[in-house]
Amino acid sequence: MWNDFRLTNSVHNAFAGVRNLLQDNFPNNTIPRVPGCTGFYMPDHDFWQDNLQRFPSDHQQVGAAFTVQRILPLPKAIRDALIERYFDEDVVDEAKNDRENIACLVRVYLGENESNPFYDSLLNFPLRLNMIEDLMIEDLKLDIEALADEMAIALAVIHFQAEIDAMDTEFVLGSARATPAEMRTPDLREDNEPHSVEELEFQQRLIHLWVLDFDKAKRIIPALENIDHLVAAFLGNDPYYPRPDVDRDLWIRFRNTYTKASCAILKRKRAVEAAMSLPQLFLDAVEAKIEEHKDWDPEENIVFR
Repeated sequence: MWNDFRLTNSVHNAFAGVRNLLQDNFPNNTIPRVPGCTGFYMPDHDFWQDNLQRFPSDHQQVGAAFTVQRILPLPKAIRDALIERYFDEDVVDEAKNDRENIACLVRVYLGENESNPFYDSLLNFPLRLNMIEDLMIEDLKLDIEALADEMAIALAVIHFQAEIDAMDTEFVLGSARATPAEMRTPDLREDNEPHSVEELEFQQRLIHLWVLDFDKAKRIIPALENIDHLVAAFLGNDPYYPRPDVDRDLWIRFRNTYTKASCAILKRKRAVEAAMSLPQLFLDAVEAKIEEHKDWDPEENIVFR
């Protein structure tokens, strides 16, 4: 838990340090968010005396804990759209009124397709690649390429600004209240004729890609001898990232954005020339490892202990 607290704040601060740099390099993208952790409380801290009774009755146990910025759930209209699309029609009304489904953060899996997309809960809801395509026009109005870009930008920051391996890190869609400084408005030229302009909730930062969960991550120096470790962390995670064997075009998009963001960060840090090749070497190694195991069938390699 202490590791999660420390590294989450390290990544949060890393994003803050390069946000303007990345926004200049990617003016058409929003930069992902990382929640900030505000306090860590050991079992003997006064925090427990003051707050224990505020916890649910089945969670009133004293232990180590930390407070973290709240990621707001997705808006009700989106939650209802997910329920109508992916729940059995017999339970749709019940699911919409189930309070547990309010806490809806969607895990974005760009590296996997869903073969049987029917669910009974919105908790940690897995939105896989083909499901995003189904909903892109109908409900969420999400842009898959924008999501791939933002995931690539996030991973570049984690690797080369925070210098953390991103082991078991999660990428979720949630909400946050936009501040005036974060609002993105249409920039129109003087010769533009008047025309209708739709509000883009994703670009207005009402819906965000959030990065969280660093309890299994560790610090790592970006160097050639650590490439294999970064590859293992990448491929060992849930299928958040695009993959060349799932959607080649999306992988190329992710690859190009990751490389551009990483090189911008390394250049700002005045990294040595050899370090500038690390992003491409890492991605080359990911592709090579996927190709090496392309015929591997997990169903045939289950080990019972």
